Amino acid sequence: AQATDLAEAIMQSSGLNYRTAHRIVGLAIRLAIECGEQDGHISMPLLDKAAEQILGHPLRLAATTLDTLDDPAAIVATRQGLGGAAEGPILTMIEECRMLHSEFITWQKQSTQQLDSCEKKLLELATAFAATT
Repeated sequence: AQATDLAEAIMQSSGLNYRTAHRIVGLAIRLAIECGEQDGHISMPLLDKAAEQILGHPLRLAATTLDTLDDPAAIVATRQGLGGAAEGPILTMIEECRMLHSEFITWQKQSTQQLDSCEKKLLELATAFAATT
C-alpha cells in the first residue's frame, strides 16, 4: 500500500524520475519477499540493494526519509485532495451524500403525492364518465 509513497519519497529525495523510482521500489519489494520479510517493511539497506542493481549505486537517502512511510494511517491522512481518503474529504463526501439523499427523499415524497393526486383525479373523472353513459 505504501509503494507509491515510497517511490515519491525517493523521487523527491534523490531527483530520480518516476519510472526509475518505481523500478527500485518494485525490486525492493521483490527482494523483501525473497528474504522472507513478512511485515511489509522495506528497509533502507534493502532499498540501497535494489538501487545498486538498477542504478549501479545506493540511494544514500536520509534515514528520516522512511519515517512517515511506516504508518498507513499517516499516509491516508495526507490524502486531503478532492476524492482523497483522509478524514476531511471523506466527511465532506459523506455530508454531500446525506444532503443528496435528503433531496431525493423529498423528491420521492413530492412525486408520490403528485401521483396519488393524479390517480385520484383520474378515478373521479372515470367514475363521472361512467355515470353519464
